[in-house]
Amino acid sequence: VKATMGGLLTTRFTQGGVDSFIPVESSSTRLERDFTEGREGFYGWMGLGGSIFQWHPELDIGFAFVPTELHVLDLFNERGKRYQAQVLRCISARS
Repeated sequence: VKATMGGLLTTRFTQGGVDSFIPVESSSTRLERDFTEGREGFYGWMGLGGSIFQWHPELDIGFAFVPTELHVLDLFNERGKRYQAQVLRCISARS
């Protein structure tokens, strides 16, 4: 289901209620790019303060990050995105 979150951001939720992070398009807004880039192919949730629970079916991996200190201003879960990027680098290095 493609829906606009708060009138600012387009999300694509599955019937199971998890977001599907698909590649951004040339018409995507800056907010959509910040939210999605680096997470393409993942499904899952992100929570307030930086927590992430996502998996990538094609790569056969899951990823969870629960920070010890919630950071309420990390609205796009950038800390977790950096860890996700490192996990993806490790996987590509093993291939």
